[in-house]
Amino acid sequence: MAHAGNVTAAIFLLKGLRPEKYRERYEHTNLMEWDPEKLTATQLEKLMDAWLYKAYNGDAVAIAEAKRALLEEPAPTVIETTAEPVSTLENIRS
Repeated sequence: MAHAGNVTAAIFLLKGLRPEKYRERYEHTNLMEWDPEKLTATQLEKLMDAWLYKAYNGDAVAIAEAKRALLEEPAPTVIETTAEPVSTLENIRS
């Protein structure tokens, strides 16, 4: 039996006597099966922060600039053009 006060021995004793209850537990997540639609806003923001940190090697200024660029509303794009009349079949035949 484990000696009184020996916590490590008690842990191994419990793992040996009842492994189904005291076994080591690991959760494996396959990143390829993630559905971003199911993530909360907080989870998405933490992912963005982690990816930006890695992408910019922890450069706080670059991270802040990239985050601001990603989160700001894009300005609407205005396309200027002119319209020209389209010829009809009658104009083409003549």
